[in-house]
Amino acid sequence: MKIKRLVVGGLTLSLLLTGNFTFAKNSSAETVNVSKNFTGWKIENGVNYFYQNGVKFTGQGATRYFVNGRYANQFVTINGVSYFYQNGLKFTGQGATRYFVNGRYANQFITINGVSYFYQNGLKFTGQGATRYFVNGRYANGWQKVNGEWFYYSNGLKFTGVATDYQGTHNFENGKIVKRSTGNNQNGRPSAEYYIKGNKKSMIYHLPGQRFYDEISPENIEWFKSEEDAIRAGYRKSKI
Repeated sequence: MKIKRLVVGGLTLSLLLTGNFTFAKNSSAETVNVSKNFTGWKIENGVNYFYQNGVKFTGQGATRYFVNGRYANQFVTINGVSYFYQNGLKFTGQGATRYFVNGRYANQFITINGVSYFYQNGLKFTGQGATRYFVNGRYANGWQKVNGEWFYYSNGLKFTGVATDYQGTHNFENGKIVKRSTGNNQNGRPSAEYYIKGNKKSMIYHLPGQRFYDEISPENIEWFKSEEDAIRAGYRKSKI
């Protein structure tokens, strides 16, 4: 057994040595060598490390995961599965770009501030789920463009019934307008704002100057303010 005395700031410290300690002269850096049988915590240059059998430990401790003697703060692959750790624990919460649950990218509903979101691969999901359509992790409501077509949704389902959008009140069937209750279905032009003609028979809309703009039968005309409105109503644009 050896006793090593060290003077620090005018104080004399007596150290009981069970291994070999080397102190660099005129420096605060400290190299700690521990015996090969040592298991426990050691401070090295002001940083606490956990050793097992004289080596900085990597692996699962009693409650936390270690990497090189420190609590893990990174992705760690265990049995072929990648987990993200924070302070040695599998992380649950919002990361830099993705949400984690138990160290894995979230693939489930998560309630945040009282609001429920559905995540896929750690991101708020937009797209068709098993039975409902999502936008930014929430059930879709209102008009959504899916595979090039517009549909009206309510709580993630294509809506059937009567509902009101920015144009007025309509009858919907499976997300599509089947009958309008606004002036937009009149034979005459409702106002100067309506300049696009839809042919209700062919479901093709025409812009001023196009070939068949003035050749649609009055009973087949449906007026629109914009091309987007016509597309939402199920029309496609004339090619000539």
